[in-house]
Amino acid sequence: MVWATDPEVTQHLRWETYSSRAAAEEFFETVVKKHPWFQAIVVDSEVIGSMTLEKKSGDFRCVAELGYVSAKKYWGRGLMTEAVALALKRGFQELDVVRIEAKTHPNNVGSQSVLEKNGFVREALLKKAIVRKGNIEDLYLYAITR
Repeated sequence: MVWATDPEVTQHLRWETYSSRAAAEEFFETVVKKHPWFQAIVVDSEVIGSMTLEKKSGDFRCVAELGYVSAKKYWGRGLMTEAVALALKRGFQELDVVRIEAKTHPNNVGSQSVLEKNGFVREALLKKAIVRKGNIEDLYLYAITR
């Protein structure tokens, strides 16, 4: 999980940069093993990132939220754009949803580009929408519908 130890990669994410093996192991135990749709992103037998789709419940059960991260050395190669395309195809089919959303930090231009290349539309600027690493921050809301 080299991406999780890189402050440049984690700067726009909700979780802190990992500084120990124990933190990574805790992540696997508390998140990965329990998540219903967690996918590793693998290139040449190396795990370079991860992706999640989380189906919402109740009246919002027609919606899933997408999250993803990759190691910095793989940025700008189109790999995440391709991975998101595959996740959309699988997500719409496997989760039986008609809408997939993603939220990005306004400064995370790379992530916005990945979403836009996959047909996501920026629907809103969510003002003061998240407490991330002790700061109240805005988020962009992107979505794509089937």
